[in-house]
Amino acid sequence: MKTFKQSKTRLNPKALSTSKTSSRKEVLVPTSLEGKKQFFSTWIAENKIPGKIQAWFSKPIDETLTDWRIINELQGKHHLLKIISLGKSGIAPKVVQAIHAQLRKEHLKAFKSAFRQLLFLALGDGKFALLLQANLHGSNSIRGYRSFVEYLQRMHSQEITACFHIECRPAILFDPAYPPRSLSIELKEGFGNEFQYITGLPYPIHILDRLPHQKSTWIEFPEKLNSFIHPSKEDRLLLFNAGSAFLAEMLAPSFEVVECAEIHAYGEKAARIRQKRSSNNFKLHRSAVEPEWIEKFFSETEAGKNWTIYIHPETQDSLPARTVHAIANAAPARVLLQTHSLESAIKDIKHFRNEGYVLRKMLPLDFEPNESRFELLFLFVPDRNGLLGNKALLEAKKRAIKPKERKFSGKKQDFNDFVQDIPHFIQRKRTLSDRND
Repeated sequence: MKTFKQSKTRLNPKALSTSKTSSRKEVLVPTSLEGKKQFFSTWIAENKIPGKIQAWFSKPIDETLTDWRIINELQGKHHLLKIISLGKSGIAPKVVQAIHAQLRKEHLKAFKSAFRQLLFLALGDGKFALLLQANLHGSNSIRGYRSFVEYLQRMHSQEITACFHIECRPAILFDPAYPPRSLSIELKEGFGNEFQYITGLPYPIHILDRLPHQKSTWIEFPEKLNSFIHPSKEDRLLLFNAGSAFLAEMLAPSFEVVECAEIHAYGEKAARIRQKRSSNNFKLHRSAVEPEWIEKFFSETEAGKNWTIYIHPETQDSLPARTVHAIANAAPARVLLQTHSLESAIKDIKHFRNEGYVLRKMLPLDFEPNESRFELLFLFVPDRNGLLGNKALLEAKKRAIKPKERKFSGKKQDFNDFVQDIPHFIQRKRTLSDRND
């Protein structure tokens, strides 16, 4: 039995707040890509956001990379099992329909009463890894669970590569894409490996990792990020919350040194596995985005040497001003901030401006097609040209050495005396006697 403690975070998967924080009114983002583009353009114009806007990064939906869920809802005195497409896809795959039919059978009645949900995490090519959330306390429910697991191994061994039973405290529905706040997760008995390979990726992903429900766009994100910043071989990379070091390992060949900071226990475990398999330029740390750790890290290494800092917060809150100050003191060449909250994005831009970093460009990310949400990737760079007119530059101009004024010694001469000392020449008029003719 493995227990994982989530950080104290909460994400809202359905809504993005508008910039008008005084009204606290949440507006749903359109689900279509064109609607999202219009919504984003309006937000840019209303809030006068600077920087260049890159083309939207979005890929067509791949049905084989879409997550599904069977949820147990209590309606009156009866339990109703529902199939829900987490990626807003069409018809459920046959394996999902078959498992749904199996859960409705009479001999699993006791198990169904303890059953909360069954998450189908898509791996591609028709394969899934399962997370079964249930409160198994009675002998009948435990017996029903074991019978259900035997059914999966016997009938769907080709489609289901792993199945783990999880219990959450507090008892709320778990969603790996949006980790709930202060959640303790127990990964209990099951079958298969907790690290799974997704089609198109050379590295495994932990089953509890924070991944979007539709993975076709997310799979190509490391390559897009690499072309977004154009790193050189001498650059160094520090990542926070990069998803079990997956992003760090994918970008490692493009950087001289890659430092990965993970906060989750399963993320640390996954990162250590990647560290053993990767080259010597990959290092792991266990930390959140904390100013104390950032200050200590750059005090022990060479700050400002072509560092790129990537941050992907797990909350809708903006970065604290002290954290942004610690990042700016490290003098990185680039700061990448990935967020899904527009309200927090405005505050983050102001915090970085106050620390002398300008927003150079931004990349809209449509990780969840047909969902009412999108994310933004901001690129901040130091203001070397003084475009912001920051306080430090103004103070430096005030402290600049001015040329000394020329001084004259002696008593100041009166203007009338000065005029008398000037020689005057007067031309005498010519008379008739002075003429030679």
